[in-house]
Amino acid sequence: MRTHFKNFLAIYLLFAAAPLYAQITLPAGGGYLDKPASVTSIVIKKENTQDLLQYPALLAAEKAEAKSFADGFGRPIQSVGVAASPNNKDIIGIQRYDALGRPLKQYLPYEATAGTGAYTDMPQAETSQAGFYTAN
Repeated sequence: MRTHFKNFLAIYLLFAAAPLYAQITLPAGGGYLDKPASVTSIVIKKENTQDLLQYPALLAAEKAEAKSFADGFGRPIQSVGVAASPNNKDIIGIQRYDALGRPLKQYLPYEATAGTGAYTDMPQAETSQAGFYTAN
């Protein structure tokens, strides 16, 4: 009888403690959910460059870098061509989705104010995109 009680108690404690780990919430601004995941693609245009460590020393005309940022469902929400414009600034393209996950709006790409390849928050990207096409 005691063996059955010990087994029952062990199983009960195992299942009772499991929801405690499942309900961990991350604080806002903790760094994990601040920015979406990204994939970086690098193309080296210079011949005889075989080592990736030589990449930072290459000129802008000898390399191309693109970043694609995705939301939590893996849908692309922003693509960035790092220093891809003639002014060595980023070219940013953004896309919005509706509540059902269908593409809602895809914006024309625009030139950013910097060439860092960093993610731009969606409201700021929409404002910058509208301002770029209004000014140009």
